[in-house]
Amino acid sequence: DLANGLAAVHAAGLVHRDVKPANVLITRTAANQIHLCDFGIAKLHEPAEAIDQKLTQSGAILGTPEYMPLEASLYTPDLDHRVDIYSLGVIAFELLMQRLPFVGPGMEDFRDQHLHKESPQAEGSIALRSLVAECLYKAPGARPGPENILARLQKNRSEPTKGGRALLQEANLQEIAKRSESERIASEKKTLSQQRDDL
Repeated sequence: DLANGLAAVHAAGLVHRDVKPANVLITRTAANQIHLCDFGIAKLHEPAEAIDQKLTQSGAILGTPEYMPLEASLYTPDLDHRVDIYSLGVIAFELLMQRLPFVGPGMEDFRDQHLHKESPQAEGSIALRSLVAECLYKAPGARPGPENILARLQKNRSEPTKGGRALLQEANLQEIAKRSESERIASEKKTLSQQRDDL
């Protein structure tokens, strides 16, 4: 439901920028539907030329440090839906592991950990672990889109991973771990200016 909600939000050209458990509501019905709320710091990704449609001012760090990707903490002005995908990955990790991938505790600690530290692997099925790991990629362009996430979740629900597909996904997880470690080492050697340019 949350992935569905994000897909709808992004399709409307919005970036939520503060996806976290406190902004996810579950209705007490038979369906137990999940709703994404609190668009107080949301922004339009592609503002119209005629008027300023930004809902918040650029240049400020906005969001919740525990769920905020590195590009959101580097004063990057052109944030897009991939910010929300990273936050979704943090929530998924927390649901699977009953803890956050990074422990902080202060804002600067979280910022440094999201920037430099490799996210630990979550538990669960190979397909789910792989998807969570990809959502938590440091590089925004490497994260899956909302439609890709939905398709993979639906496929995993209807077709449990086994056989050759399981082996491929296990190999993918290993490659993700290698790439994440390489990105972590490289990021530690870069200045903030270089990191902004990369994003």
